[in-house]
Amino acid sequence: MKVNILSSVKQILVSDKVSELSVPTKSGIIGILNNHQDLVTSLDIGELVVKEGESMRKIAISGGFLSVKDNNVQILCDDAIMEEEIVLAEIAKAEENAKLKLSGKLPEKELIELEKQLRYEKFKRKLLE
Repeated sequence: MKVNILSSVKQILVSDKVSELSVPTKSGIIGILNNHQDLVTSLDIGELVVKEGESMRKIAISGGFLSVKDNNVQILCDDAIMEEEIVLAEIAKAEENAKLKLSGKLPEKELIELEKQLRYEKFKRKLLE
C-alpha cells in the first residue's frame, strides 16, 4: 500500500511498499492493512508504526488526520518525528519551556496548546526508553 506522511512543516515518509500501519486514534490504536476499507479518522498523540516487509519504523506524532482510499494512505500530522531523529536534550528543553509557561497566567487556548505540546514531548521521551 502507498503511504504519505506529512507534518505541518515537512514530509516525514513516502513509501509504496508498506504492508501494515498501526496508528493512534482518539478511540484507540488501529491497524491498517492492504485493501482496508475507506476511512477518515482523527489521530491522537502517540506512536505511528510503519511496517515495510521485515523492517519497522516508529514515528512520534502529536495528532492529525488519516485518510485511506484504494490502498492509498494520507496522514497529515500537527507534528511528527522519526524515532531516530529524537534528541533527548531538545525534549528536556521543550518540556522545561512548556512548564515555565504553564506556571504563568495565559489564556485558556494557549494553556490547551501548551498541555498538548507537553504531552507530546513526554511521549517522545517515552518512545526512546
